[in-house]
Amino acid sequence: MLFNSITFVIFFITVYAVYLLLKHKSQNVLLLLASYLFYAWWDWRFIILIFLTTLVDFNVARWISTATHPKRYLIISLITHLCVLGFFKYFDFFVDSTLFLLDSIGFAADPVTLQVILPVGISFYTFQSISYVIDCYRRKIIPSDNFLDYALYVSFFPQLVAGPIERFNNLMPQFQNKRTITHHNIHEGLWLILFGYYKKVVIADNLSILVDPVFDNPGNHFGSAVLTAVYAFALLIYGDFSGYTDIARGTAKLMGFNLSINFNLPYFANNPSDFWKRWHISLSTWLRDYLYIPLGGNKHGSADTCKNLMVTMLLGGLWHGAAWHYVLWGAYHGILLIGHRTLSPFIKNISPLTNWFSILLMFHFTCLGWILFRINHVSDLPILFSSLFSGGAVNLSGIELILLLASPLLVLQLFQYLRNNPRFMLELSTGAQLIIAMILYSYILLCGKVDGHEFIYFQF
Repeated sequence: MLFNSITFVIFFITVYAVYLLLKHKSQNVLLLLASYLFYAWWDWRFIILIFLTTLVDFNVARWISTATHPKRYLIISLITHLCVLGFFKYFDFFVDSTLFLLDSIGFAADPVTLQVILPVGISFYTFQSISYVIDCYRRKIIPSDNFLDYALYVSFFPQLVAGPIERFNNLMPQFQNKRTITHHNIHEGLWLILFGYYKKVVIADNLSILVDPVFDNPGNHFGSAVLTAVYAFALLIYGDFSGYTDIARGTAKLMGFNLSINFNLPYFANNPSDFWKRWHISLSTWLRDYLYIPLGGNKHGSADTCKNLMVTMLLGGLWHGAAWHYVLWGAYHGILLIGHRTLSPFIKNISPLTNWFSILLMFHFTCLGWILFRINHVSDLPILFSSLFSGGAVNLSGIELILLLASPLLVLQLFQYLRNNPRFMLELSTGAQLIIAMILYSYILLCGKVDGHEFIYFQF
């Protein structure tokens, strides 16, 4: 069930209307049933998978809290999740890579024909569950003693398939305690939903006409057409992913929940470290807390720090998908982080002008990385770079389309950055808010593609 579909609108209105009539405990039961229905809409069989992994972690966490040797139970949970991820997400990848390697050294092998279907959002709810068990093992949280509440924590439908990846100590208390829906909740929730739909159906879905032809046939496009496609993809993936997060946070707000902020003006980052504090924040903090720091973080000298950064980013790249270009993308960002860490002692006293130059430079470093992220095959990379630096007429129509669709986003986010307040729009006068809302609504009405384009991060 896609957020940008009539089906979801009907689903949410129905669930919300019943939700408002119920008391706290009954609301939780309703949300759990609605969440399982929401997930079953793609393929009902995967409900069994999410239920079984939920059951495993619920019991493992309780065993950890009382066991003399809790590590064995932690290992049970980790093996369960890694096996599930390994089979559903990476089986075909490893088989194809092994066959290619054997073929390259002269060994013939019969291909495995099994094609594994990827459950939607498996990486998100798996990482959320892993964080819960690890935090129980570290004695940072007390395990849940209510299976229904815990199952709802894993499957809460607004953030189930594309995040944010919520920590137990943020989301679970909101299930355990009675919610109060205030005027502020409704106001901010509706604003987030409107902004999210604008990002998705206006920016992301329309800009695909500039992006897909270039990346699907890199040898048939040259010069500025390729560059325009790269810029368009930077806006597309931001509009698509942050648009999902806005809608998720907005629908949750309407029900009295506060989900974590997952994006904070990422294209205003002035260095690689700053970018990962702004982009997909719930994943970057997860990788920091459950991978980078356990590896040793920055405690054992520069060489180990660089190694830990690279391992973290390589696995972060692989998290995004079972393909070598995602691994390259992770390695690229690892190199950026290592380079920034190496050079940062020599960069001091940044002036406002230097800061804007740093933002512009980091944006282009990010766009270069998006090429690695978007290509279909690693073999496309040299073709695309060759096409990028070839001649060709300026793609004025593409630039005009980008500016036409993204102008409201660029203006609003510039003000958010200058005022250092991502919520500044909610603090404007009622008249100003109505004008902005009408502009965004008009864009959706006139330019929006409401035919149910999937969100990019559903495949992860």
